[in-house]
Amino acid sequence: MAIERIAYFGDSYCADAKLLYSNNGPHFPYFWPTKSYIDHLSEQTGLPIVHRGRSGHGPNFTISEFIDWLDNNRDLIPTTQFIWCWSDPGRELVRNATEDSLSEERLSEPEEWHSYNQSRGVTDNQHYWHEPNHPGEFPSPGPDSPMVQEYYDSGVEGKRGWAKALKLHYLYLRNSKDSHRRFIANCKLFQYVIKDYDVKHIQNYRCFGSYLYKNENNFDMTQCMPDCTFTWQGQTQTNLFDFARHPDFRYGIDNNDSGYPCHFSPSGQKAFASIIMDRMKQNL
Repeated sequence: MAIERIAYFGDSYCADAKLLYSNNGPHFPYFWPTKSYIDHLSEQTGLPIVHRGRSGHGPNFTISEFIDWLDNNRDLIPTTQFIWCWSDPGRELVRNATEDSLSEERLSEPEEWHSYNQSRGVTDNQHYWHEPNHPGEFPSPGPDSPMVQEYYDSGVEGKRGWAKALKLHYLYLRNSKDSHRRFIANCKLFQYVIKDYDVKHIQNYRCFGSYLYKNENNFDMTQCMPDCTFTWQGQTQTNLFDFARHPDFRYGIDNNDSGYPCHFSPSGQKAFASIIMDRMKQNL
């Protein structure tokens, strides 16, 4: 059956598209001035998209989103092209840093980050953005994140307590072994889900270098993942982080990938769109 839509599941590597902004403004922290590869593919194919790209979220959340969509759209599975971006196995969700744990408010960004984005023509939507999927939760920032430090220094008891608890969690309680076990289990679950729901059209991409996918025993967990390699100009590519830094489409002078939608420069967006297109065009 011919593909009738493209569905994106994963983290920030599939989170942004200009075509989504007008209808889902509150769901985006920033409005990027440039198109992402998702926009390019939409224009080239004329196909609608299913958008489940969530910045900062890991595979544990993505697999639950995937199963939920499959359960509620069984009749659409045969005609859907899935794009899966496999994020950092160690990513987890924590409670929001607000007095009301059910609030949809999220951490604010530091002022220097606002200024940097504005210098690149990015529209700040922080005051209106909320996490629509799981209010009360937030992708855990690192203990040294400027966002955490801002809350720690705020003088507000609730916010300072949250930031202190997060720092202590990383120092004493965070358990990478459990994250690795859950990731391997999710890889096995993914294999079962693909077979059980008879998913025919899917492309898998690993977001980061292999070092993030090794457990405490130096076991290479990519062995448990589906094949995520792809080809660009005759060369095999293994992950999106390194591919986005290819000499053909590197970033500007600052070499900062966070200043672009889905972490790709404009030329990188077009290159990645062409890769996805080449792999799916026979089914259009």
